[in-house]
Amino acid sequence: MLSSVLWSVVALFPVSEIALAIFKRADASSARSEDRGSLRLLWVVITLSVLAAVACM
Repeated sequence: MLSSVLWSVVALFPVSEIALAIFKRADASSARSEDRGSLRLLWVVITLSVLAAVACM
């Protein structure tokens, strides 16, 4: 049971993040220069964290 829930979350999380990235982007006029590159940094940190967690299993 727990395994199927885990795999569902693992499968749906990237899909939801991609959908949010596509549909919830700020307009160019409301985006701030300080925020530039923060999404890329977040994705790098998240990816490295997940890879480290999998490597430690």
